[in-house]
Amino acid sequence: MVTHAVASAKESVELADRSGDAGIRMINRTILADALHQAGRWEESAAFFREAEAMQAEMQPEYPRLYSVRGYRYCDYLLSRSSASVGSAGDHLSLGRAHLGLAQASGDVASPDVDASAKHLDRRREREVEMLKALVEPREDG
Repeated sequence: MVTHAVASAKESVELADRSGDAGIRMINRTILADALHQAGRWEESAAFFREAEAMQAEMQPEYPRLYSVRGYRYCDYLLSRSSASVGSAGDHLSLGRAHLGLAQASGDVASPDVDASAKHLDRRREREVEMLKALVEPREDG
């Protein structure tokens, strides 16, 4: 089903591009982006959402962000991505800290190793937070 939705949405983008109607071109890109999102094709979905939002900003500079159903679709995409990132980051960080705590308590790991591992986990958490911010914060380019 989702495969058919992606194929139909791709065709609608091609037809909209031929029409030359900027609004229809933008709307159909959000439909394709949503279908790609539902298919788990995150990067392609993000690219079409960004393209649609750039078109929106060009058409209505006073309203540069997607809104209405198109904005809802984009928010759904962003929230699903951020939820996955937050969950993954939390799982990795919690699991790592738990192993470090057990190792330190049992005396299996020397303190410098625990400190180095803790620093590594902190750096990883910072990178994951930066990735999350990139997904949900406004971009400078659009």
